[in-house]
This record gives sequence, structure tokens and C-alpha cells, in this order.
Amino acid sequence: MSITYACVASGVKILAEVSAYTTSNITVAANCILEKISPTVDRMTYTYKEHFFHYIIQDEVIYLCMADASFGREVPFAFLRDIAGRFQAMYGSIAKTAFTMEMQPGFGPVLSAQMSHFNVPGENPGGWSMSMPSSRPASSGSQKIKAIEDDLGEVRTLTLDVIEKMIDRAGQLESLAVKTQNLQVDSVRFKKKSQEVHTHMWLRDKKLLLIIFAVVCVLITIVVMMSCGGPSMPICTAKPTPTPISPPSTVPVPFAPNPTPPAPVAPVAPVAPVAPVAPVAPVAPVAPVAPVDPPVVVTPLPTDVNTTNTTNTTNTTNTTNTTDITNSTNTTLF
Repeated sequence: MSITYACVASGVKILAEVSAYTTSNITVAANCILEKISPTVDRMTYTYKEHFFHYIIQDEVIYLCMADASFGREVPFAFLRDIAGRFQAMYGSIAKTAFTMEMQPGFGPVLSAQMSHFNVPGENPGGWSMSMPSSRPASSGSQKIKAIEDDLGEVRTLTLDVIEKMIDRAGQLESLAVKTQNLQVDSVRFKKKSQEVHTHMWLRDKKLLLIIFAVVCVLITIVVMMSCGGPSMPICTAKPTPTPISPPSTVPVPFAPNPTPPAPVAPVAPVAPVAPVAPVAPVAPVAPVAPVDPPVVVTPLPTDVNTTNTTNTTNTTNTTNTTDITNSTNTTLF
């Protein structure tokens, strides 16, 4: 049971320290504890494995020590009050502007001496009573006293365990509150940064559009100036000269009569009457056609008739009615 580490810090800057270990793990753990310490809580105990980190704050200076869990809390806080008084007597308010490990040469030996002094059993340096049953002389009522002390020690141990757990829980809640606050700050910072990025991108786009618009306006101005005859634009800005209007003449014009009379109009000749159309002659009726005579039957000659030089000739006469278009009696007019 002893105090194994002690330091004096301003914020997270360790000004002087002393350790019973040669490794730097204790210093790393102390830096982590210093980062968690809130300036509004002037006294608290943190747990780390089997060790307790106790600290007090006086005049914005942090006094921290590490002790075994079985060493309790009374002696470590008495040790912290003692080194706080010695440090204020030696340096005053210089610690607020000091650099890291600046007080190590002057206050490091003081820390080492006081830590060794408070670690000696049976000492009562801080005004706190420490019961050491092994150092007390034996007597007839020593067993009863020892039993009572054991019971009180057990109750005390249980009470300290409950208090330490409550302190540990308070430290965890404080750490959670700090993380929550940091998260809120980060979220606000992120929102502000995102808005700045959005505004920057919007301005960059609008700047490009303005540049394009300006270039187009300059080109249009140059074309108009060239078409108007130069920068002063004399062609486009010249005003037309008004033409004076002469007043109407007031001299009367004499009326001249026409000496040649107009020629008389010749009368129109009457239209000759139209000759009447001759009537159409009626069509003569068509004469009936005479019937055709039946054919003449030729009778064969007898076989006993001499046909050497005699030939019976049968003259068949077919009477045909001839139609003469010009001189015949039966005339057909088409």
C-alpha cells in the first residue's frame, strides 16, 4: 500500500512529476486522466485497474497522485494538500504560464521526498488517524477492540467501495457528457462547413455565368461599334437634317376654254334580221321488198336420150327486182 506516482500540472501540461516505476505507462495514463478532468470539479478519484487516481485543483493548478486501491483515500488527499501548499509557497501563480516540465528540477525532489514520507507506515502527516492493529500492544481487551476495528474496517471498505463506484460512474457520466458536447460542437461545425462549401460552389458557378455574360456583352458592343463607324458611333448617333417645306403658291391660274368642239357620235347601224330556217323535208317511206321466187327444180334427163350432139339446156330465169336510186319507180331515199 503506497503512493506510486505524483505530478503537478497546469491543464494538460505536466510541470513536475515523480514515479516509482521506470515505464512510461503511468505517464500516459496520467495524461489521459488530465484530459478528462473538468475545471468545475475540484476534487475527484478515477479508477484504473487496481489503482486509484486522486486529484485536487487549487488556483487552476492540478495536483494528481496514483495509489493502490487498498491504500484508501484519506492519505492520498492529505498528500495532495501538502504538496499543493508547498508548490504555492515556492512558485505562486507562475505555474499558469510555465512550460512543460519547467518545475521538474526545483519541485521534483520535493515530490519525491513527500511521497516517501507519506508512504511510511504509522506516520500521521496529514492529520488523519490510520489504525495499524499490528503496531498496537496486546492487552486483555485487544481482541474485542480488534474485532470491532475489523467490523468497522469492513464497513468502511464497503462504504468506500460504494463511494468509489459512484465516483467512477460520475466520471463516466461526465465523460459521456463531454463526448456528447463535443459531438454537438462537431455537428455544428460540420453544418457550418457544409454551408460554406455550398455557398462557395454556388458563387463559383455564378461567377462563371457572369464571366460568360460579360464576354458576350463585350462582343455585342464591339460589333455594334464597328457597324456604327467607330467608338463614337457617328453613323448611329447622327441626326437627320430637316428639309424646309415651301409654302403653296397663291397666284391664280386663268381658265382657258377648249377651242375645238367635240366630234358628233355616228349613229349605230341597225342589225339585219336573221333569215328563217327552211323546214326539213319529210322522209319518204321505204318500199317493200318483192318476195323471192322459189328455185326451179331441174328434172334429170332420161337415160335413153342421145346426148352426143344434142344438149337440152334448161334456161332458168330468175327475176330480180332491181332498185334504181335515181330513175326507178321504187325509189328509196336515205
